[in-house]
Amino acid sequence: MGARDLPVWIKVWFFISSVICSWDASFVLLRPHSMPPDGKYSQYFSPYALYLGVDKKYGDLEDTFIIGQAWCNVAEIVMMLFVVLFGSSSRGKGWIFSLVVSTMTFWKTVVFLIQYTDICNGAHQLNAVDFETALKLFYIPNGIWIVMSLLVMASTWSYLSGALSGVKSKNE
Repeated sequence: MGARDLPVWIKVWFFISSVICSWDASFVLLRPHSMPPDGKYSQYFSPYALYLGVDKKYGDLEDTFIIGQAWCNVAEIVMMLFVVLFGSSSRGKGWIFSLVVSTMTFWKTVVFLIQYTDICNGAHQLNAVDFETALKLFYIPNGIWIVMSLLVMASTWSYLSGALSGVKSKNE
């Protein structure tokens, strides 16, 4: 029996996520040229003017973690596009790639968020804005990546563990 196609919602999420991550990685890797208001390419990144009001690290051109995270985004984008483009015709590899990339995205986002907490002495990295602004511009957008990654992980794990238990039953 052949592998079942990935659910459409996973492919749609990976496509949307790859577009947003491409934009985000481009912003970081093109800094200072992407920085609002005066960067050469700032017109393509104008919403970052709001985000930079919350997240000090994104405005720090020498923050190596943010730069490293942008390069992780590039790897993530390649994997997500592989799933979107070839996931249905790759004999189940789309399921494995989906699990891997969603796990990678989940932990990358968790590590990103942890650095802004007292655990890492990073609470000072968020500008003193009101909670509503921080919620809308920082916590909810990052939380979406955690929730969606968990949903993809649960779906792919469920399918893969069921497929593997079917293989185990046939071999016994």
